[in-house]
Amino acid sequence: MDDRTAQFSKTDFLDYCRAFNRRDYAAMASYYTADVALTLPDPAAPALHGRGAVVEYYERLHATADETVVPVVLMADAARMFYVMDAYVRCKRAAACLLGYDDVGVGDVVMMRIWALYELSDEGRIARIECRLVKRALLGTVDLEERLEESRRAADPGLEL
Repeated sequence: MDDRTAQFSKTDFLDYCRAFNRRDYAAMASYYTADVALTLPDPAAPALHGRGAVVEYYERLHATADETVVPVVLMADAARMFYVMDAYVRCKRAAACLLGYDDVGVGDVVMMRIWALYELSDEGRIARIECRLVKRALLGTVDLEERLEESRRAADPGLEL
């Protein structure tokens, strides 16, 4: 992938992913336009509009579950980035329903393969994110670091966080 996309480089994108994994919502939101739109991978979930709505969604999710993303594929042109990620969500407290699974227990991990199309503004900020779920699995209580490492090994070179 060419490292330059408008004013949003591959390095910028990986920094954005790092901010997400650190739960640094201010840093994460700084990559968005004020009116960013996010379509979540769950078709039943409403689309989110605006930085505040996106941050609030992730603050609520991360209050109940830890989430880590691993970039697997990243392609770009001047106005868009296409991203495939493995997202691992570990439940911090029992949930009646989490990511489409009923009765998820504390410590259970849900793995999702997601692709996302990022549309960039003329200023090089993320204006729109459309996510689609490719697959998901309730892994139960597993060694999360081992699963993360499996995804990292499968990733294209240069996408290390």
